[in-house]
Amino acid sequence: MKKVLFAFVVLLTLCIVSACSESESSTKKNEISKNGEFSIENISASSLSSGEKYFFVIPIKWSGNKTAKIASVEMINREESVHSDDGINYNFYGGKADKKTGVYERDDIGEKEEIEGFEIDDKASLILETSLKNHVETNKNRKIQITYDVNGQERDQIISSSTFENLSTEK
Repeated sequence: MKKVLFAFVVLLTLCIVSACSESESSTKKNEISKNGEFSIENISASSLSSGEKYFFVIPIKWSGNKTAKIASVEMINREESVHSDDGINYNFYGGKADKKTGVYERDDIGEKEEIEGFEIDDKASLILETSLKNHVETNKNRKIQITYDVNGQERDQIISSSTFENLSTEK
């Protein structure tokens, strides 16, 4: 009888712990949904010429009810920042939602704003200015990390996109 009672107590404890952890997980998902998140469209480009300057104008959407103020946008490979040593020089900027989407090979893209302090409450453009050195290959681990502030709370979001994964130079 003691063994049955002990087994029942252990089983009941496991059920309670499991229910609490599921509740915590769904609470975090609901909090992210409630506070908002970024989404971007994929822009496809063929391999780029080494040493040339390109601008990628990418639509970005914010789903939150309150304005997000961007602190930074970084390109990452796994969890490490991508640097010029990796063959990719880049800067991110913010732009208006109606900026024409696409990839442009030119010296200037026109109106753009510094990404630090750029505010978004619905739709905008994320502008990537980049030039690639020789032998940059596609990389499924290349993503962007957006650090932003909503209502005084700093958050990070990592976004996977074929736009960044497929950055490469002509062979």
